[in-house]
Amino acid sequence: MPDTGDNIDISAFTTEAGEPGASCSAASLLNTAWFKIYHPGGTLDINTAFGTGSNFNTLVQLFSYSNAGLASLNEIGCDDNSGGGPGANDARLIMPNLSSATYLARVSCVSACGGTTDLALSVSYTPNEPPPPNNHVADAAPIAIGKIATTLNVEHATLETDENTVFSTCRMYNSVWYTMTVPYTGRYSFNTFGSLLTFP
Repeated sequence: MPDTGDNIDISAFTTEAGEPGASCSAASLLNTAWFKIYHPGGTLDINTAFGTGSNFNTLVQLFSYSNAGLASLNEIGCDDNSGGGPGANDARLIMPNLSSATYLARVSCVSACGGTTDLALSVSYTPNEPPPPNNHVADAAPIAIGKIATTLNVEHATLETDENTVFSTCRMYNSVWYTMTVPYTGRYSFNTFGSLLTFP
């Protein structure tokens, strides 16, 4: 999910067989909506009081998982009414010092939903460490032809608003920027040989 807010009508959403319950509520959970969140590390904030707030009683859960099956879900966070909102029943889940990983978030309607079920959702994060100095295009680091440019750690690098994040079929994250002066017209080659990519 992007680090932005969205309004989504989930009135036609259903609950599939085998979905887990919630540790923060014993109520029935309806109209469940699932989201995959790539979290680069730090404090994660999932808020259903975005803008004017959701118009129903929301509940937010965050899960770690090992595959796409419901049996692999492990609830690591749950909130029912901390977000406030118009009816004082919007959920807001704040997870501090959360490791870099891909998580699943579920937003549910609690007990009963009626009519248009307008979910107002925002997802944001605050890194534990500052991003690299060349995190934004305006701060691109200069490199010289034939020299090696090194950014020691891109784990806390972020994406700028409106930055292109898809190349062919690949999704891009944690971008850093460089600038160079080209002395003549011709073909130039760039590579990332020697880079180390680790997954949480």
